[in-house]
Amino acid sequence: MPSERPSPPLAESLPSEQQDSGACPIDTPLRVRHRVAEAAADLVSGAGHDNGGGSRSGAARMGGAPPGHAGADVYLAMLQDRLPVYVHSLSAATAQAGNGSVDENLSLAAHATICFYASILPVKVSVLAIPAELIELRHAMKARRLGPGRAEETVAWYLREEQQLGRVAADADPRASARLLLGACLSYSFTAMLLGDEGVPPPDEYVPDLVRGLRLAPLDRRRG
Repeated sequence: MPSERPSPPLAESLPSEQQDSGACPIDTPLRVRHRVAEAAADLVSGAGHDNGGGSRSGAARMGGAPPGHAGADVYLAMLQDRLPVYVHSLSAATAQAGNGSVDENLSLAAHATICFYASILPVKVSVLAIPAELIELRHAMKARRLGPGRAEETVAWYLREEQQLGRVAADADPRASARLLLGACLSYSFTAMLLGDEGVPPPDEYVPDLVRGLRLAPLDRRRG
């Protein structure tokens, strides 16, 4: 009788019926939208306070943000719209270990990640330019468990599942591979934003090279 499969690392974020089904350990779109909305509400209400007793949002308003500056509240509003779409795409790419090919599944995850970052980075960079806004955003996201680490855990969990099926090399490091994959997608999106599309290879060229470079296939299945 096979041993019971352990719950994925982010299962505490999922409804119990999804935990029981062994679903991919990323939040559902509805659940993550709710968390982003809560973070935005925290920001507006000044749920966190600085040492002087004032709200962080008040401190940010005094931080010298230029007129028309897209602040942390604008970024979270965009995140509330874009993040659930990314969650759905990443979940679809990694939920079914053993189906399709590992390279195809990781390529879908990479394309989804590039599209996500391309849509949010212009506003996020604007927030990072104002230290008070950055601190405000950092507190709001940390309180609601939002951040890239959750996507990394999802891809790492998928790779562990494929490892157990013998479709990923036994000596591969799932967590490190997930970080390399998603980190490269962030780098690609930032470079494309900075230099324009002509400054980077097309995604359909970049992503396959990236996935092949991870060298995750078992040794007897590697080519070249």
